[in-house]
Amino acid sequence: MDHYQEIVSDYLRADRAIFLNTRYRLPGHRVESADKPYWDIDIVALNMRKRRAYLCEVTYTLDAPALLRRFAAWREHWKEMVEGLIAMSGLSPEWQVKAWIFTPAHIRESIEQQVRFWHPDARFTDLELVAPWKYDRERIDVDEER
Repeated sequence: MDHYQEIVSDYLRADRAIFLNTRYRLPGHRVESADKPYWDIDIVALNMRKRRAYLCEVTYTLDAPALLRRFAAWREHWKEMVEGLIAMSGLSPEWQVKAWIFTPAHIRESIEQQVRFWHPDARFTDLELVAPWKYDRERIDVDEER
């Protein structure tokens, strides 16, 4: 697991209502040119309190175009991704499923507008904010709208 994925996982786990599955292999990347028939999701986070599921992407890449291509593909195949998550996890179809992107602030600033066009309800969190000294581990609701 990538170092930053561990830090983000610890951040998400600080909220006791969140349950995680890391390096989740989600079926549904059914594109003729695809070299694999699945999506590798960094973290699937389930917020039991709010009945929300998040497909989390954790990256510190400097290559914004590659990241934008990934989210454009997610948008194109979002229905199949959600159906695959429901089928594999037993998740209720009534739950909301959203994208949650963890990137350095400067990358978020360069991609957020375009990603919101494809995924209007996507969440963004700057990697700089998930360091353990940046939040109160005893009283955290990581899914609190900010």
